[in-house]
Amino acid sequence: MRLCLFCAGIALITACNREQTASIHTELGSMTVRLRADIHLPTGDSLEIEQVAQDEFIRLNNYNGTPSVRNTEAGKTEWPLSETLAESGGAIFIVQGSKQTDTSLDRWEQINKRKIDPRVREQFKQKGGSLALEGRCNIIGELISGTEVLNRIAALPTENTGHPLRRVRYSVSSK
Repeated sequence: MRLCLFCAGIALITACNREQTASIHTELGSMTVRLRADIHLPTGDSLEIEQVAQDEFIRLNNYNGTPSVRNTEAGKTEWPLSETLAESGGAIFIVQGSKQTDTSLDRWEQINKRKIDPRVREQFKQKGGSLALEGRCNIIGELISGTEVLNRIAALPTENTGHPLRRVRYSVSSK
């Protein structure tokens, strides 16, 4: 299953010539991601899921200060679709994104005074995505396995800020 932060971004990802694969391990299971070659996910011992927005995204912390993206223009996009990885200001998001309807997309267009390209509308309706991240991120990869882990993490109870009530640590290994 492939989308923009993980699925519709296939063209963006493959256009970058080289790719790398990494695993994100949590106590709830592991996810495998395909990343642009210039992306470096955070490593260290203080890594945890920082924010959960069910049906939108999970956000990984990046407290070690390692830049996650060296060339942000290569993957620039405005439409973070389901199962893609996105980066914004050093934060890394894994987009869960629920499927959208014409009504929800029309409402977004009215609020934001912008039209969504008809092809992108279809992708949001068929695959889902996060309108909350629209225009704020660079697409850096795609989720290639572990959708069920993403869904388990996204379903965790949270504080009002979206921070999970229970700490979920993660580690990253390259493949």
